[in-house]
Amino acid sequence: MQRRALLSAALLFSIACGPVPEDAGVTDASELASTEQGICITPRKPNLLSNGSFDTAGLVNPVTVTTPAPGSAGWSAADGWTMFTNTPGYIYSRVLPSARPNSGSSNMIQVNTLGWGNGLVQVFKPFGTGPQKATAGAWVFVLRGKIGIGTGNGGNTGLDALSQTTGQWEYLTASNGVSPANEFVIYSADVGGAEFFVDTATVLEMPNLLKNPDFDTLSGNTVSVTTSVSVPGGAGVSAAANWTLFANTAPARFYTEVKSSTRVSGARMMRVITTAERNGLVQVFQSDNPCDTDGPDHSLSGAWVYVRSGKVGLGTGNGGNTHIDVESTTLNQWEWLQAPNGVSPANELILYSTNATGADFDVDFATVNQTP
Repeated sequence: MQRRALLSAALLFSIACGPVPEDAGVTDASELASTEQGICITPRKPNLLSNGSFDTAGLVNPVTVTTPAPGSAGWSAADGWTMFTNTPGYIYSRVLPSARPNSGSSNMIQVNTLGWGNGLVQVFKPFGTGPQKATAGAWVFVLRGKIGIGTGNGGNTGLDALSQTTGQWEYLTASNGVSPANEFVIYSADVGGAEFFVDTATVLEMPNLLKNPDFDTLSGNTVSVTTSVSVPGGAGVSAAANWTLFANTAPARFYTEVKSSTRVSGARMMRVITTAERNGLVQVFQSDNPCDTDGPDHSLSGAWVYVRSGKVGLGTGNGGNTHIDVESTTLNQWEWLQAPNGVSPANELILYSTNATGADFDVDFATVNQTP
């Protein structure tokens, strides 16, 4: 480790993930492996949140506020975090020693409120600015009620993930539901409010690993493509560039068409029709780290779908080992499908029919974001 620290910056950039020149001063195979391993570690994304570990208490700890009308309730007990009440009434916060096993942080924050949509807020960028895609997460312990986390653009921020348990630590994570990302909230999601602990919170800027995720670019000169297959296997390109078709069940027919989005004005979407189960769209992608040739170990994928008939599933995994991680639940309305990769490493996204007779659906936007 000491000798590696002496390598010049020029050498570090020149060897990247490839071989070290003979005159680099590395004298044995073990040192070469150590050097390359150190360089190829995925750089950790900086937490966009200030005091995300709640280790620094505010000037007043604890803090109790009763608001007569919806709006800001002032600073919380943790430095850098404010309290907000969408429902007028009581809200309380206190910084205390962390109780989460192997936490890595010294403190956590306790929040108690009696109304819906009340809790913690942190603005980390000016309104209208910030990354288009971010991944947020928080360790929470819900004592009473239900809570949610959300990342978005100022007052347009909603809840992107909800707690599922009480009386135990639970990790909530989700991509920002509104872009750009400049505000993070942890709110009660129950009419009676909630009482909960938060141990660590993060918002990380994560690029979309997919190409042509909004279907703006055509694969050829026409907006629609029709394909028929008689045996299982690849069914060629779709109407959108970078998206291919695959048939696990044959015989089958595919129809894809790029058209104006019915969800976002001025955007595009792609209609997909397939006549058999486990058939649909595929995209193979790479990590944003050039040293990570097999894809990230952890990712969060999502897509907006509008299912007219049948059922649609989304999955992320390792090539042919990819399976469905989440399925659609409604018809004739836009639905956001989201799930972490079920198989590691993650290098392939699928959007398949999961109904025996196939499916007819629109896809408006899709994303794969690398997560810690």
